[in-house]
Amino acid sequence: MDFQQGHQVVPEASDLEQTVWEDYWGVDDTYRHFLPDGKQWFDIKKMTEGDRAKYQRDSGMAMIMERRTGDTRINVDAAKDRQALVLNSVENWNLRRRGVMVPFNAGALRDWVGNASPALVDELIHRIRVHNPWLQEDLSVEELEKELQRIEELLDQAKQREAEKDFSTSR
Repeated sequence: MDFQQGHQVVPEASDLEQTVWEDYWGVDDTYRHFLPDGKQWFDIKKMTEGDRAKYQRDSGMAMIMERRTGDTRINVDAAKDRQALVLNSVENWNLRRRGVMVPFNAGALRDWVGNASPALVDELIHRIRVHNPWLQEDLSVEELEKELQRIEELLDQAKQREAEKDFSTSR
């Protein structure tokens, strides 16, 4: 905004008609996360403040403050947190069970989270965190180092599988 001698300069009406206005009423960004087969996928939404509030209520995190001692304890149910994160972030999917398309709904998503491979759930949660940077604020250096160690172990295992595959085909 331009100011002259302490007064706001009011734009001409024709300038306002040509102005492109930002929309600050929510986010419509959706990202597609593909499963390893490259065919099945989840649509992940970038959360709004309302989505964040619902996720935080659903996550099962409780803070207890002891008046007498002033001590504070935070109880985190990691399983409930993972489920709440997925349920509040995934909007749609293309997922099959025994070759049959499974219609997307909250119950089916909850069932998938409970029955899926932990590696698939972890990768989905990673993608959700990537597209919602405010979720990364709660990760401590220690947690990030553990994640890095986990990824390095997976990389070592993959390299070993590749080396074994190359060795068995060269015979």
